[in-house]
Amino acid sequence: MSETYRDDEVQFGRPTLYNEDVASEILDRLATGSSLKRICDDNEHLPGRNTVYQWLMRHSDFRDKYAGAREIQADCVADDVLGVAEEVRKGTLDPRAGHVVFRASTWFAGVTAPHKYSERTQVQHTGPDGGPLEVHHIGQDERRQRIAELEAKRGLLIEGTAKILGDN
Repeated sequence: MSETYRDDEVQFGRPTLYNEDVASEILDRLATGSSLKRICDDNEHLPGRNTVYQWLMRHSDFRDKYAGAREIQADCVADDVLGVAEEVRKGTLDPRAGHVVFRASTWFAGVTAPHKYSERTQVQHTGPDGGPLEVHHIGQDERRQRIAELEAKRGLLIEGTAKILGDN
């Protein structure tokens, strides 16, 4: 059960008790591209970042919505990169400044929504139909035979330990 404000309660300072309306405002602003720092620092009626972090630890529903808002925020930041490129193209933004914005934006999008925007490649090895890999051990004679077949396909000739690559 979450704590909420009472309508008749006098409040001093920033709110600290979890409130759905306040949480929704934070999530909406986050999803449209604002940083949590800017949201909390620029709005006295909203809690500080530490309070938001506590809410994330204590309220699983808020935590799930926050993760979704961060994903949407990454989309907004990625969309903004196109605007930066357009400004550089028009000459209204110095290309070096545009490069800094581009690098920061792509980094942020990559860490916020890595499955969409990360430059990292994840390789997953699986067997047929996504099942486990099957490992077959072969003996030395079979291994030599397979190597010889592969080398023959590549046009390699082996004479003892010397390899002759084509007609020179």
